[in-house]
Amino acid sequence: MAKTFPPLLERQLARARRGREDGSVDMDRLLDMVASAYEDMDSERRLSERALNLMEKELRAVNERLREEAEALVKTILSNVGDGVVIADEQGIIESVNAAIETTFRVPADDMIGRNLASLMPSPRAGDPDKYIPDSLNTGIPHVLNTTIQTEAIRSGGEVFPIELSVGELRRADGRRFVGIIRDITTRKAAEAEILRARDEAEAASRAKSEFLSAMSHELRTPLNAVIGFAQLLEFNPGSPLDDEQKMCVDHIMGSGKHLLDLIDQVLDLARIESGQLNILVEDVAVDDIAVQCLQLIAPQALARSITVANWSDAHATVRADAMRFKQVLLNLLSNAVKYNREGGTLTLASDRSEPGWIWIGVTDTGEGIPESLHSGLFEPFNRLGKESSDILGTGVGLTVTKQLVEAMGGRIGFDSEVGRGSTFWVELPEA
Repeated sequence: MAKTFPPLLERQLARARRGREDGSVDMDRLLDMVASAYEDMDSERRLSERALNLMEKELRAVNERLREEAEALVKTILSNVGDGVVIADEQGIIESVNAAIETTFRVPADDMIGRNLASLMPSPRAGDPDKYIPDSLNTGIPHVLNTTIQTEAIRSGGEVFPIELSVGELRRADGRRFVGIIRDITTRKAAEAEILRARDEAEAASRAKSEFLSAMSHELRTPLNAVIGFAQLLEFNPGSPLDDEQKMCVDHIMGSGKHLLDLIDQVLDLARIESGQLNILVEDVAVDDIAVQCLQLIAPQALARSITVANWSDAHATVRADAMRFKQVLLNLLSNAVKYNREGGTLTLASDRSEPGWIWIGVTDTGEGIPESLHSGLFEPFNRLGKESSDILGTGVGLTVTKQLVEAMGGRIGFDSEVGRGSTFWVELPEA
């Protein structure tokens, strides 16, 4: 079996035989070539080592620069975030904090580094400082990693305050580190407490309003109905007829009693609406049926003031509304159109389809109109727009209740008025 040599030596042997007819090897030439080859290889090796050393040095420099830049970036971010950040080892020893931690705990960063995390917690939560993190590793920390909990911390002056705590874990060659994100939620907790207090007060006010409604219904309506009833007995007592002066006094008693009863009813309705105790039953309601009923009820008042009621213009529509409350709304608007109209004026009730899905119902009078300066206060309760001293009876609550009822039925209300020509009050309700 022929002996084989490494490729480099084979090449040198071939060169050493070159030019020799018998194929023998020129040993001197061979030795020179081998020595030269190994010198070249040694030189290349030294060059390679030098290149590797340079590359390693450059890589170390690049890595160091990148590390410094990364650390600077992290420090910049941490120093500018609003939440406190604290880094501790597995024993709970604080290694690093940001500026927000100093502000939150009112302790300089240098004084915090080297302390145990337990020093930031109230005694019942901290336990043995030297075992704070080890104990937490066995019991608590695994359950709060990558989540957020609410707990308490303690400032340098001993003030205990609520915090929101998030814990993350870092694994490094020299052991685990824990990163805590701490947010002072004192202001939030105070706001939540204020909301709860306001809610409790609102509930108490609602209960008081309910008690007021019950008292008003019984304590005021009952004796007032008795007064009106006795006045009616006096007026219609055939065994003891009244003279003209007595009849006028009884009429005043009945008129004032009914006015006061109407005021109580309106105030009770307003209170029920504001307390959410008014039940609204929305159903399909024929506009024509309600309009005809209301016009019949308002006819005597209109006749007493020689007011002409124009022919009812019906859109033959059906709306989604509470029938009783819809009737109350129309009666309020028609009553106002009579009271604030001029003697011998005209009243018009009409309906139309204002837009797809909506039915418009308008009440128009020919009164003196409403100045623009008074428009903004029109739907405010107990605001009679300067008519308090006039001989026109009113409560100042009717339009407020009307607006609330219309909106409770999912509708809209508005008005158009021109001084000297009159006003149109309108409501829009969803078409059935």
